[in-house]
Amino acid sequence: MLKNYLFILTFLFSLLLSSNILAEEPKYQTQPPPEALKHFIELEGEWIGTHINHDGEEEKVDLVYRTVSGGTAVEERIFANTPQEMVTMYHGSGNDGLLMTHYCMLGNQPRLY
Repeated sequence: MLKNYLFILTFLFSLLLSSNILAEEPKYQTQPPPEALKHFIELEGEWIGTHINHDGEEEKVDLVYRTVSGGTAVEERIFANTPQEMVTMYHGSGNDGLLMTHYCMLGNQPRLY
C-alpha cells in the first residue's frame, strides 16, 4: 500500500513539475538587426511596378517584402503568386554585414555577401 502511495505521489509531483516547465515563456536573446537590414525591413508590404521584358514589352512586377524569424531576416518575393515567382532572403552576417541568397526560378541560388 505504501509503495502505491509513493508511486502516485511521485507521479503527481513529476506531472506538476513538468507542467511548470512547459508553461514558462521561453527567454530569447535577440539582438537588434544590423543597420543594413533595417532598410529592407522598412520595405515591408506589397509593391507593384513595371519592367521591360526580354521581348521589349512592359510587364507588371509584384514584389512582396515580409519580415520573418523575429525580425532577423527579410523575405522578398518577386513575381509573387505566378509561375515565375522567385524568393530572396536577406539577413545579418557578422558585424553589421548583410547576406543575401536569391532562389531563382532557373534553379540556381546566387549569394551576395
